[in-house]
Amino acid sequence: PLAGCARRRVVDPAPAPRPGGPVRRSPPTTVVVTGAGSGLGAAVAVRLARGGSVVGVLDRDGDAARRVAGELGPEAVALVADTTDDASLDDALDTFASHTGTPAPDGVVCNAGVVAFGPLVELDAEEWRRVVEVNLTGTFLSARSGARRMLAAGRGGSIVPVTSVTGVLAGPGAGGYRATKAG
Repeated sequence: PLAGCARRRVVDPAPAPRPGGPVRRSPPTTVVVTGAGSGLGAAVAVRLARGGSVVGVLDRDGDAARRVAGELGPEAVALVADTTDDASLDDALDTFASHTGTPAPDGVVCNAGVVAFGPLVELDAEEWRRVVEVNLTGTFLSARSGARRMLAAGRGGSIVPVTSVTGVLAGPGAGGYRATKAG
């Protein structure tokens, strides 16, 4: 797994290791990465594309999604969506299905997130709600949307929620973010 990221299989558990070494799986062939317009999400999208996957670069910033998808080549597709909105996610996954010709992605990397810096005692309730909505609800909706499509297609897949070491290590400056990454 990626450094600092937790990886959980929701739909298709990994097989038990065989005697003589670990089981190796090829990477999924079609993957949607949320929050892929920059940072870690863009890096994950690049790595998946280099490994041969067709990548849906999903971000609420359409220009950023198009830039990253353009760098990945013609197999990649920019998907503009708000991960906190079911209809927006469904539209993006419909676009990805049309692009790939498959009813469901093989994998969804739930990476989209926001942070509010500053002391927790100074964090206003609206900013707290925004961080919780994107980091927790957005992850849930993205995972659920991908998993529903995988199951409806009659096959499994991989759901990869991205978390952060800040969820388990105390420190000043980003209490709301830390709480959502632990949650």
